[in-house]
Amino acid sequence: ADIGSRIAHVMRMVDGQLVGKRDLPKQEWLLTAGRSIAEVGFQMSRESKLMSIRVSDLFSGEERYHQEFPVASRVSVMEPNAIAIYEPTGKFVVLDVRTGAVTMEHDLDPLADVDSICTLKSADKLFLMISRQNDQQHKPLGQPPDFPMVDGFVYAFDLATGKLSWPAPAVVRNRGVVLSQPREIPLLVFADRKMVRDPATGGGSQLRVLCIDQRTGQTVFRNDKLPDTSIVNFRVRGEPGGERTDGSGDE
Repeated sequence: ADIGSRIAHVMRMVDGQLVGKRDLPKQEWLLTAGRSIAEVGFQMSRESKLMSIRVSDLFSGEERYHQEFPVASRVSVMEPNAIAIYEPTGKFVVLDVRTGAVTMEHDLDPLADVDSICTLKSADKLFLMISRQNDQQHKPLGQPPDFPMVDGFVYAFDLATGKLSWPAPAVVRNRGVVLSQPREIPLLVFADRKMVRDPATGGGSQLRVLCIDQRTGQTVFRNDKLPDTSIVNFRVRGEPGGERTDGSGDE
């Protein structure tokens, strides 16, 4: 796509031949999956402003999905081919951009003053994190897109069935989720930095780590008083069959 001229060049994957040019969507471009483009825009109705989600075939112009949502709804792009939408009323939708089909739909708990949502896929689950505005005392460890702060609900869905995996959402207060964590580990890992008062220097910070069991949504590890460090690059690693730290054997 040539963003400057707002033109998309469509090529045939078999031989790389150019088969046509098309105008780019006039609204904000969310995601491309195959020839389908998802876009988001806003429009006024008689009563209020609405958010519009549209999926269309760029080459043929065929509209595959078009739905309006309350303007306070939030959207998360799920590479490589889906988007998630959460309404303040609690309605949650996952949309397959390739086909325009809704693959998941639930009525979840409503959350007032939603600031953002983010999604994370594991080997067999999809996690949805719905957050209010985070307070300034808690900070992400790195760039916010990679360590978004969560203050609200965390839901887990079975990717095979589309059903909820936990009996109730986990409630998370001002925690930074690590989006780069491995897909195969059995934990959902949060790590962030908390600003604290230091009588000697007048200020300071501590690192915090929280681990939630992906199967149950229960907290299995929490340490809010780790020494801070200037290192911002780290990785989460799991070792199958390792010895348990509580001495109860292998797991």
